Amino acid sequence: MKELFEQHEFQKGLGAVFDVIGEVNKHVNAVQPWTLAKGKPLENEDRLNTTVYLVLESTRIFALLLQSAMPEAMKSLLDRLGVPSEQRSFSFAEWGKSPFGAKAAQGVLFPRTEDPKPPQVSTAPAIPKPKKKKI
Repeated sequence: MKELFEQHEFQKGLGAVFDVIGEVNKHVNAVQPWTLAKGKPLENEDRLNTTVYLVLESTRIFALLLQSAMPEAMKSLLDRLGVPSEQRSFSFAEWGKSPFGAKAAQGVLFPRTEDPKPPQVSTAPAIPKPKKKKI
């Protein structure tokens, strides 16, 4: 993915990023970390930690690669992930370069929007067609 951006293949790079985001999403849905976190003591703690790391590290890399396309949103995301500003260049868009020990902030990055109200149909009478004049 990173190579596509470095070669100025932005359309392909964005497509590749979103393809991998889809794969990470499928993995999360398959593993269901919310179920791994249930129970005392955590019997699946290693698997839960691995899944959380996968999601956070993938998200950090995606955010670095998407900065040029979505600068404000990715800045906010990187802030929430605790990524220092000096570690936000493409050179850090590699697996395992996460700032360990950083505390992620909570909050909604992309708030839901309410469905817009459907357009109302006018009940006003139609404008009549002008009559043709005979000459």
